[in-house]
Amino acid sequence: MGGYVSGNIVLESEKILYLYLGLSGYNSSQLSVNKYAFNYGYENYCCNGGGATDVRLVSGNWDSNPSLTSRIMVAGGGGATGGLNAYDGGNPSGGAAGGLTGYQGGTCISHKIESHPGSHGGGQTSGFAFGIAQNKNEIFSSSYVIVGGGNGYWSGSKVINDHKTPETTYSGVAGSGGGSSFISGHNGCLAIKSATDLSSSGQSVHYSGYKFTDTVMIDGQGYLWTTSRQSKVGMPSPTGGTEYGHNGSGVCHITFAF
Repeated sequence: MGGYVSGNIVLESEKILYLYLGLSGYNSSQLSVNKYAFNYGYENYCCNGGGATDVRLVSGNWDSNPSLTSRIMVAGGGGATGGLNAYDGGNPSGGAAGGLTGYQGGTCISHKIESHPGSHGGGQTSGFAFGIAQNKNEIFSSSYVIVGGGNGYWSGSKVINDHKTPETTYSGVAGSGGGSSFISGHNGCLAIKSATDLSSSGQSVHYSGYKFTDTVMIDGQGYLWTTSRQSKVGMPSPTGGTEYGHNGSGVCHITFAF
């Protein structure tokens, strides 16, 4: 489930912002023709993680470094669900998007004996990668790589689990972690130092100086975030009312105040 971010920003006349709206993950019946969701959730066993939705100062390909590092607001995407065989146990659900930190994916229990936890969600300074989720589900040796299928400010991390059992070579796959969210100016966020240095500046404001006020950050389970997770409040639904995590492609609403 995807997250929600909002805020107010003052811009000079004719300043251009670029909006990149993440797609929801594809299910197993769609993966033969659609291997990834835009902005960028990739395949995890049977479905995709969700793509992030963000606001940028620089245009270009969604995964180009000058464009990615220019993001001043990011709503994280949810992680990909894993999969179980009939003889497995657990609940390998995809981790919801953050908040400052995305949620961990759910666990599968191989042959209802061996527990394999899902991958961790992205944070403010680490994850699988900055703005890019792992691009495929790989098998090597006797292990699965559980991809960090939810993209965000930082994408969900990867873990490697050995799924070999006495009964079979491979078994189910755990869930992927959710991506984190980011708002320049939101207390608790950690901006990168520059377009060429992804290490933390220790400050919440993007290196460009552009920042938001009156910020709101709600994770993919409906919890409000300040510098930590607060109460469950839900988020505005694009169709009206309240939802507790966004299910579907990203949406961006802009209101001008003169």
